[in-house]
Formats: sequence, structure tokens, C-alpha cells
Amino acid sequence: HIRQDKKNRVTKVIRWLSSHYTEEISLHELAQKFYVSPYHLCREFKASTNATIIQYLNAVRIIEAQKMLLSTDKTITQISSEVGFDSITHFERIFKKITGSTPRSARKLKI
Repeated sequence: HIRQDKKNRVTKVIRWLSSHYTEEISLHELAQKFYVSPYHLCREFKASTNATIIQYLNAVRIIEAQKMLLSTDKTITQISSEVGFDSITHFERIFKKITGSTPRSARKLKI
């Protein structure tokens, strides 16, 4: 029963992150929202998903950025900001780490 509660909480956190990824999200506020300590939330999340909250959030943001790169003419800077990154440099570093290519080269795949 306790295991199910943890799973439910992680599922709710994932849903919440998936619909709020464009916002600035602090671990402390996220933990408060789900009535658990930041430490506990991080442990539960990692145990259930095998990823940290930041890794998951970055993956969601990069997936959305990839869609925008291919489907819009927005600048890479605009896309970076719209998916929740506060720095273009950080966005480009995370994009390359996750996808293996730069946002510019990903955009070139656009047909």
C-alpha cells in the first residue's frame, strides 16, 4: 500500500511537470506542492523513474524544443526560452547532451 502511494505521487509529479515544464520550477516548491520533503521527493522519483527530477524535466523540455525546431520558424533563443530554459548556453549544452546534436543541426533536418 505504501509503495502504491509513492508510485501515485511520482505519477502526479510527472503529470504536473509535463504540463508546467515551461515554468521556472524549484525543487522546494515542487516538494511543498506534493506535501513531502525535497530529499524524499528526489529519492522517490529516482527510485521510480531511474532519473532525477532535473533529468526528467530537461528531457521533457528538449522533446518539446525538438518539435518546435522542426515545426516552427521561431529562433533557437525563442524556443529555448519558451520551453523553460533561462540561458541559451545551458539549453544548447543540455540539447546536445540529450540528443547528440546541436539545435542548429537538428533544425537543418526540417524539410
